Amino acid sequence: MQIKCKRSLLCTLLLLLTSTEVYALDRSWFGTWKLNRASSHLVGASITIVRIPYGYHFDFGAVSFDIGDDGKEYPTVPRRTTSLKSLSQRKWFRVHKVDGREVDHGTIKLTPDNRTMLIHTVATDSNGHIRISDERLVRIGKGTGLAGTWRSAVAGINVSEMIVLEDAGGGKIRWQYPQDGQFYVIAPNRVPVPYQGPRSVPDVTVALHSVSPNEMRWTECIKGTPYTQGIDKLGDDGKSMTETTWSVKRPSDRQEAVYDRLLH
Repeated sequence: MQIKCKRSLLCTLLLLLTSTEVYALDRSWFGTWKLNRASSHLVGASITIVRIPYGYHFDFGAVSFDIGDDGKEYPTVPRRTTSLKSLSQRKWFRVHKVDGREVDHGTIKLTPDNRTMLIHTVATDSNGHIRISDERLVRIGKGTGLAGTWRSAVAGINVSEMIVLEDAGGGKIRWQYPQDGQFYVIAPNRVPVPYQGPRSVPDVTVALHSVSPNEMRWTECIKGTPYTQGIDKLGDDGKSMTETTWSVKRPSDRQEAVYDRLLH
C-alpha cells in the first residue's frame, strides 16, 4: 500500500486530541493472544442497503459504494471490483475480484419471509486453495428485497480470533492477525502506517497512540478519513487484553473483545 497519510489529516486528529505524551511500551504486550468469546461482549456486523435506479448502494459503516445488479463489474474499494447479477426476486450471484483476479464468488438468497439473508461464498486464495463459508444475516426493521438494514447472526464475525504482538525493534510493534496473514509494523506515536499482507488494500492505514504503558488507542482510516477506532488495554496481571472497537459512523455498534494470553 502506498498511502501518504500525513499527521495533519483526520486519521490522526482524534489521537492528537487525547494526549500529547507518548509512553514507552510495556513488554507485557508482546505475545500471542486468543479471543475469549465467553468473556467478550460482541455484536454482529451490520450493513445498510439502499435500492438505486441501476442496482444498490451498500453502506458497511467503514466504506460505502454503489453496485449495479446487471452482472457488470463495479469498483468498490481500491484494487477491488464486485459484480452482482439478479437471478430472481430473492436470489443474486456475486463475484469479487482484486486486480482483475477472482478471489471469491457465491450466491445471496432471501428466505420467503423476507427476514433472513443467506450468503454462500466460495473463495480461492493465490495458491489455489478453496475455502467455503456461509453467513446468515437478519433484517433490522423494515425493508423490501435486499434493501434495508441487516445484521450478522454471528456476533463478532469481524473480530480476529488470534492476535500476535511482537517487538519489531526501535520502539515498534509487529501487530499480526495470523488467520488472514494481515499485519502492520507500527510505533505508538500517532504516525499512520499501511496494513500489509495478501488482502491489504491501498489507502487503508492505522495510527496508534500509547495513552499509558498499559493502554493504546488507534484509528483506522480510508484515504485519511477515520472509519474505525479502538482502545486496547492490558489487564493488571498481564494475562488478558481487552480491545474495544466501534465504527465512526455507527458508534452504537461498539463491542468489547477479551483476549487471553497463550503461554508457550
